[in-house]
Amino acid sequence: LSKCEMAQQPSNVVLMGDSVFANKSYVGTGPDVITQLKAKLGEGTPATLLAVDGDTIENVFAGQVEQLGPDATHIFLSVGGNNALQSTPLLSVQCNSVMDAMQQVTKLHKALSLSYNCMIDALLATGKKLCLCTVYNPRYASPPRKSAPTPNEEHVAQLIELLGVPRERAVRALSIAKGDLERAANLLMGPQELTDEEEPGSGNILNAMQGPAEAAVALLNDVITNVAIAHGLPVISLKHLICGPEDYANSIEPSSVGGAKIADAIAKVLQTHNWDTGICSIYK
Repeated sequence: LSKCEMAQQPSNVVLMGDSVFANKSYVGTGPDVITQLKAKLGEGTPATLLAVDGDTIENVFAGQVEQLGPDATHIFLSVGGNNALQSTPLLSVQCNSVMDAMQQVTKLHKALSLSYNCMIDALLATGKKLCLCTVYNPRYASPPRKSAPTPNEEHVAQLIELLGVPRERAVRALSIAKGDLERAANLLMGPQELTDEEEPGSGNILNAMQGPAEAAVALLNDVITNVAIAHGLPVISLKHLICGPEDYANSIEPSSVGGAKIADAIAKVLQTHNWDTGICSIYK
């Protein structure tokens, strides 16, 4: 333990929030965040997991705060990702103007700010030392595309003869139409370019969610950093830690690799941050 940590002597580190900390269900046989953190801190500094998979800001405020034990001294909070994901449909709504869109964004920002600040007030009232975590972006990606089936050469020849299209376009149309000759012909005669964006299973629905999800995360992270600055709290920037494909167990949960980074960051804050200064510091 460093001199800073020895001077502060944390008796119980508590992890609160959602599956960023409570990721046991997603790492298979690998270690989850709390297991890796306990290994880093050693027996002299116990760590407790109060975070619950699926919990939101409101769940922490209404439930987890009440579970804090009297021996808890340091709280590490990572929550809000589920709130951001729940807000994604709002950011996908079509608007008539930029002003309408900004009004929707402002409305969402105010709602997130109100909920987060109420939760923070409850946590600060406990008198425990508090460290916040920003939210990282999800990693939505298209599943690997299956190889296109061999086209029916008779259908290809018919499309070329009837519509005078190049072979490449005929094959492409049949692939999108799953071999249906009539549908392929309609696609070729239509005004739009051939595309499989609406093809079921292509992953484009998930890809379309990436932008709105990142926008919601950015709004929430603005709230988190504003709160940290206002109250002089340390912040772990998970957005800068969890960003590589190896850091994710799925689209949104941290893997054991990502969890190791989180545990390292928590240990770093415990070893180096001085809460008595009341200065907001960013860790990654």
